[in-house]
Amino acid sequence: MSEVHLLKQIAADNNVKMMEMESDKDPIHLLIACTHNTLFPVKNKSEKEMK
Repeated sequence: MSEVHLLKQIAADNNVKMMEMESDKDPIHLLIACTHNTLFPVKNKSEKEMK
């Protein structure tokens, strides 16, 4: 599974709207719309799944 696909799936699972994505090379830049309470669990989940 690609990193981009994984990030899209995590966003969809957590009701986070991905406004823009730049993924030419490492790192991937994201502009997202979410509530403050949503941001931290999503960040932690993506870090765990990418390892």
